[in-house]
Amino acid sequence: AQELEELHSLWRQNNKAGNGVKFSTFGALASKRHHPESGQQFMSEHVLESTLLIWPNEINVHGSLFGGVLARQAVEVAHMTVAQYLHSTAWASLLAVDDIFFLKPIPCGALIRHVGQVIFTHRAHMVVRVEVLLVPPRQHPAVWERATVFYFHFRWPPVVPEVVPEGYEEYLLYLEGRRRHEKRIKVTNKL
Repeated sequence: AQELEELHSLWRQNNKAGNGVKFSTFGALASKRHHPESGQQFMSEHVLESTLLIWPNEINVHGSLFGGVLARQAVEVAHMTVAQYLHSTAWASLLAVDDIFFLKPIPCGALIRHVGQVIFTHRAHMVVRVEVLLVPPRQHPAVWERATVFYFHFRWPPVVPEVVPEGYEEYLLYLEGRRRHEKRIKVTNKL
């Protein structure tokens, strides 16, 4: 209940003065978009995508992409997403890799798309989500399926611009990122 109240408060704050809200689920309902305040950035404006083809040298004995190769690619996309968000090529510190969900094996010849997005920020901390989508080889028409989801925690010494969600899906991602950030803080405080 408290989470719901905080989320509603954030929504009201982001949509004050009758500026409206963008309902990304219902594109026809999108209304006039407000400009973020100083020190804020829209979540939707900082999505980084990268598409790759899976080659035979990246395949394990089971005919699937090595998990380590996929993890390395996801870390690279996460770092590039942070660089895009901060408008800086200086490296933010990778603090932790959160849960990794390997949902589908990725076969040789598949196309994969990494979608990186900063989903939560708090002071100097960021939570970055990298979703990996796949199209199996020889599939027509090509339909992207979710294969893997990664969550990364970064720290940037100065204050990070606050990420501002707009649509329903983005508010859910923001909530997910906040939960993961709070959980990581609790775990590290116990150590």
